[in-house]
Amino acid sequence: MSISRLPQTSFYVNTSAGSGKTHEAIQMMLAPHNEGKNYILVSPTIDLTEQSHSQLLGALEDSNATRKVHCIVPDKRAARRTDKPLADQAGDV
Repeated sequence: MSISRLPQTSFYVNTSAGSGKTHEAIQMMLAPHNEGKNYILVSPTIDLTEQSHSQLLGALEDSNATRKVHCIVPDKRAARRTDKPLADQAGDV
């Protein structure tokens, strides 16, 4: 079996809240010339990840585009526990 490494492009955006980062990222993902490409959208909080996931699903429905979307978030109870060191929480998520 042979595994080939495809070229990768990373985008990093750091600007104020409410400036449209998620909206623009979703529009880029849904552009017809990006069909078939894989994306990872990372958010700083679980709540924002879930919100971005909902926005992406809504935009997909509105655009009639076809994409596979997976939302991966840890269990909120385990992620928000602060009584254990982070190293001990790794197995809980």
